[in-house]
Amino acid sequence: MSREPAGREFAGRESAGRGAEGPADIQDMRIVHSALRRDLERTRIVLSDAATTLTDRRRRAIGEHLLWLMHTLHRHHTGEDEHVWPEIRRREPSAGPLLDEMDTDHRRIAEPIREIEQVAASLVAGTIGASEVLACLARLEDAVLPHLAREEREMMPVVAQVLSRSEWKKLGHRAFLKGKPLSDLALEGHWVIDHATPADRQRMVTELPALPRFILLHLLGGRYARRAKALWDDTPAAALPPLSAEAREGRRR
Repeated sequence: MSREPAGREFAGRESAGRGAEGPADIQDMRIVHSALRRDLERTRIVLSDAATTLTDRRRRAIGEHLLWLMHTLHRHHTGEDEHVWPEIRRREPSAGPLLDEMDTDHRRIAEPIREIEQVAASLVAGTIGASEVLACLARLEDAVLPHLAREEREMMPVVAQVLSRSEWKKLGHRAFLKGKPLSDLALEGHWVIDHATPADRQRMVTELPALPRFILLHLLGGRYARRAKALWDDTPAAALPPLSAEAREGRRR
């Protein structure tokens, strides 16, 4: 069923709940999604040339990284399901059908996530080959990539219309950051800004208060740097930047 972009559908409610400070800055969601698309593509690049790139060390690193990515994706969806979508449904009931689609997508994606977790554990153990992982990766991407694009193009404009900048920042903190140890936030933060544009990097780091921002940028980068080196060093994947929905779609044309 076709639908006009949500930004048009709810255009009559542009200033709902925002006041003078302006709409929610929804670009952070695009930036996080682009990091996920980047690393799924990086994984495909390395595993597709397993004969020359997949050392035992890299095999274990990729398996562990896939497990971390799936955990991160699951937590991201949980934050949306438990905090973001209920708030939007309460504030903008007419967005209900689109929110129902988001819920359906999340349920559909859950099974490919479990598949990746299983094959990733087997990859770490050395009991499965690259081709089996690539097949599961393709199934995950078939489910998750259209969802990410639809969320950015249709759902997040509704968020921007319904929530103010400060409301979105508070809701995002509750949904995606609250309760995470600083070391986990640092790892995730460096992952998000890996090869990001200067503008996107600045946008993400300035969201943090001064002290956590200093710690993130100057004291806790080594863990991610070591992980990235083990995963991608000396492969074409190393230089791949975060991928927008359009850039990711263009790589497969």
